[in-house]
Amino acid sequence: MLKHTKLTIIVLLILFTITGCWSKRELSELAIASAIAIDKKDDKYVITVQIINPGEIAGQPVSQRGTISTYQLFGETIFEALRKLTVATPRKIYLPHIRVIILSEELAKENISKVLDFFSRDHEVRTDFYMLIAKNVDAEDVLKVITPMEKIPANNIQSSLKVSQDVLAETVATSVDQLISALISPGKNPTLPGVIVEGPMDEGNSFDNVEKALSPTKIKLDGIAAFKQSQLVGWIEGDMAKGFNYVNNNVSNTIITIPCDDGEGKLSIELTESNSSIRTSIMNNSQPEIIVEVESEGSVGEVQCSIDLLLKDSIDKIENQIEEKQQKQIEQVVALAQETFQSDIFGFGEVVHKSEPKLWKTLKQDWDRTFTEITVTVKTNFKIRRFGTISQPIEKAKEEATKP
Repeated sequence: MLKHTKLTIIVLLILFTITGCWSKRELSELAIASAIAIDKKDDKYVITVQIINPGEIAGQPVSQRGTISTYQLFGETIFEALRKLTVATPRKIYLPHIRVIILSEELAKENISKVLDFFSRDHEVRTDFYMLIAKNVDAEDVLKVITPMEKIPANNIQSSLKVSQDVLAETVATSVDQLISALISPGKNPTLPGVIVEGPMDEGNSFDNVEKALSPTKIKLDGIAAFKQSQLVGWIEGDMAKGFNYVNNNVSNTIITIPCDDGEGKLSIELTESNSSIRTSIMNNSQPEIIVEVESEGSVGEVQCSIDLLLKDSIDKIENQIEEKQQKQIEQVVALAQETFQSDIFGFGEVVHKSEPKLWKTLKQDWDRTFTEITVTVKTNFKIRRFGTISQPIEKAKEEATKP
């Protein structure tokens, strides 16, 4: 028995060794794609693929110029264009390590479902990568920018998405899985983050872009793309983007700035926790009413005026101002979705479906129209929990010090 066990272990070790050698040999034969940009020109797909230099994967020191290579080809379909890349690179394109896919605004206005078919169908492609819309530029231009902090531009975009959603809440990080789920749901339309190129393109695709202390050309996240079914219908920006994220419970941290009561400066609060809920009730006309409730809290981050933070009345005023601002942000983005987009990007239909299934059966066929007519009530509640390392503003301390 012992002899048999030893033999089994030896065989397994040999198999693991063989597998390891095969993996190393296979890596040297692959062109690992980190990002894909998709444009459409003259009824053909323009596919731009960013390939990682194997030296970067192996941890060897490489120059920024040699970190990635970019290839571009045309095709009647995405599948065809990607296959044509084999004539431009001596290695097989390897797709499982894709971090981001950038779509042109023109393509997004046409039909993103056609683009998704290949990426959801191909067995080599994982669907946990992020998809973005290139705003006011071709998708290929985004991948041409050499980024200063990340050697691989795709990693720069992926990291920026995560950080921006976590600490500012003015964008959304949407994976292809989430996008497909929203597309096939009868009670919710999808959203995607926007990305822009800020600065001159001729400098952005040069190594000079990372040698200057202040890079002249940057890739920046900008707004949220709103869809109706599979077509881009508009953009959500700034405060309304925050309002959208409040509704969808996507705010974990952000900065809320309000004017001081005396009009002499600004006051910034760091929101440190936020929880939202969406529920529905049936009105007398048998139409659903949507109630959005947001509970949040935060700490004082900066005070530019002489407000007395030790007074309860002062704290109450600040909290009320923040509640009003949050409510306004949410109401504005709801109005934008109902009146301009005419698209349920919040998933209110899903809420009705779950809570009122019988009513949903009568509404789902014409939900886009019903969505534009439903009443949405917004309730916000905000509490200040912390004041930082000082209890009173510097301006207040100066004022107190000059008193006789």
